[in-house]
Amino acid sequence: MLFDSLVKQGFEDINQITVYRDTSDNRLKLKRNDINEVYPIKPIRYFPYTGDEYYIGLFLVEPDGRTQKELVLISDLKRLDENTRKLIEEELNKIQPILNIKKILLVKDVGKFTRWQVYTKEEGELTFELMSERDVNQISSSLVVVKDSKNTNYKINLLKLDEKSQSQLEIYL
Repeated sequence: MLFDSLVKQGFEDINQITVYRDTSDNRLKLKRNDINEVYPIKPIRYFPYTGDEYYIGLFLVEPDGRTQKELVLISDLKRLDENTRKLIEEELNKIQPILNIKKILLVKDVGKFTRWQVYTKEEGELTFELMSERDVNQISSSLVVVKDSKNTNYKINLLKLDEKSQSQLEIYL
């Protein structure tokens, strides 16, 4: 099996690989520079909320679409060249989007859900719904994570949040 030989040989040096987007299927691929083998990959964040640019696993994707074992662990995306880092970040943002809420404009109960109107760093003003109070989780003294009804994740840095936004968030913490 292709994967078995890959595991035995391993990737000790991140410089042994090239990551690119295959234009034929628009998927990320990993090429080993020392041999002529190409692997379809999927990046996954190990710590999506507290360290979104650290410890990214590049996992082999089987032909049936299942994610298999990790091929490469990247301890810090800053170690990569700009093009590779950009490709991996774009893919991560498609697979595991995490938006940073800068301001909470309005929180309103609407029937069985709560509608949030926020301002995010990445997308500007957005409106989304929460199905439950359990979708708001305080990860640390300065970090709150919110998951909306469409499974998009939002991070809130409490230290950077204005007073009005903090007061709207308080009832959930």
